[in-house]
Amino acid sequence: MQIFFNAIIGLVLLANAAAAPAQMDLAGIVRPPGVNAYVIYYGWLTDSAHGSPNAAAMSIAAARPALAIVQARTAAPAGHRNVSPQVLALMHEAGVRVYAYVATSWGLADLREVARATNDALEAGVDGILIDEADPLCTNAHYNYYRAISDYIRARGKGLIFNTGVARCGEPIMGLADHLMVEHHWRDARAHSAWMAAYPAERFMGVSSNEGHALGYYVDERRACADAREAQQRGIGWHASTDRYVDLPSWFMSYMQAVPECVGVASWASPLMPVR
Repeated sequence: MQIFFNAIIGLVLLANAAAAPAQMDLAGIVRPPGVNAYVIYYGWLTDSAHGSPNAAAMSIAAARPALAIVQARTAAPAGHRNVSPQVLALMHEAGVRVYAYVATSWGLADLREVARATNDALEAGVDGILIDEADPLCTNAHYNYYRAISDYIRARGKGLIFNTGVARCGEPIMGLADHLMVEHHWRDARAHSAWMAAYPAERFMGVSSNEGHALGYYVDERRACADAREAQQRGIGWHASTDRYVDLPSWFMSYMQAVPECVGVASWASPLMPVR
């Protein structure tokens, strides 16, 4: 499959020769070991091609989530590198693993475009890739497509999350991804995918947000805390709450501070690591 992917795409990774920026003071939250807190933020982390971390990047680093899922580049027309060397160094100094978003249109995106976006993120030095709009692999129709992507990313020692955004997924997806995100369908995922009972909670990720009014209620700080606790009780080891993906909510810092109390530190699993 590795040969298959390379033959179609002709992927070539570039060396990451970026220099590290100066040390930055991170007088933020001291997160207890074992708290699985992560952030989805698709807004800008740096306001120019110079790459200096902006206020949002500094807030994420100060909150010290175990993981931040971000866009590798800013939106057009700017299109500069969002995960700049300075931003990446800031996150790593805070103990934050950085995963970059790559969409696949449920197996319909041109693999050459998927490869281009993947390579661009890997060149920036990210720790892993979130494959969004992933086919849930309830059939084998797109299995080879996702196997090629998985083999390529894993061969480079990077972490891999598949986001299907649906509750009913096929178990073969677990052989391709380190972690399965069901986005807003974390409440009913185990009911529709009974095979999930055979896997530890830390393999699964959920989201509460106000995107598209997907949950049928408004997510504020109080609800975010309650949802984090409920997700943990339902066997979803990772949960993120926000308002919109392109913004950090006004309650971001206070919520991140409260996460251990929301869920109970002792019951949460180990930090996100690639599964081998």
